[in-house]
Amino acid sequence: MRSKGLRPNIVTYTTLVAAEALSGDVGAAEAALEKAAADGVTVDVQSLGVQVHAYAKAGNFEGAKRCLDRALAQGIAPNDVVYTTLMDACAQKGDADGTIAWFTLAREQGLRLTVRSYNAIITAYANKGAYGSDKAAKEWFKRATDDDMKPDVFTYTSLIAACAKVSNVDSAEAWLSKMVVLCCHQCLRKEQSQKERPTCLQPVVQDERRRDLSKHCCIQCGVGGSWQKQAGDDQGVRAGVQTHD
Repeated sequence: MRSKGLRPNIVTYTTLVAAEALSGDVGAAEAALEKAAADGVTVDVQSLGVQVHAYAKAGNFEGAKRCLDRALAQGIAPNDVVYTTLMDACAQKGDADGTIAWFTLAREQGLRLTVRSYNAIITAYANKGAYGSDKAAKEWFKRATDDDMKPDVFTYTSLIAACAKVSNVDSAEAWLSKMVVLCCHQCLRKEQSQKERPTCLQPVVQDERRRDLSKHCCIQCGVGGSWQKQAGDDQGVRAGVQTHD
């Protein structure tokens, strides 16, 4: 590349670092970062996000932390997307403590996180599947709403999964009914030009604790009409849902 008179830029090094990190060659990834610094190439938020994502996907959180520290030393402040990427990676492994640690670090940096960050913590507890995980997930749901976050379909799906993993049937179905109502209201807003509201809305509102919620699914979007059993769901909790497109 250099022999042809071309000089590597931030895109070149970001691609190289990401490839090495995903392959698990941490040494080569770190060498590429050091070479970039020696060439006077400074990372930006976008390239930092790519690098962190690669390290997180490879499960190398120490490497991701080094990327963050290097960026901060160069005066580059990671945004909420960077931290949420790390939270998501921990959540998929059921590492609730790690997810919360990244969440806390982001808050210490003065970032205002989105509902996706709170969803990551709830998902971490769902994937952890340990005794009390459903209660911990509920506590973080409350914290999200206290922080003026608006729960979405993914929030409720994770809460349902957290309850299903510990066979908490009643709570799983209660969260499910709340999610169906949420989705029906979303459909209602989409159909504001019509005088009649979705016929699925009324019966769900009247009977949120009804056992057979499959009869009260949203006819607009299909939420509540598709189920799948979760691992360890020996009591048949219907925890999988079909979400909006």
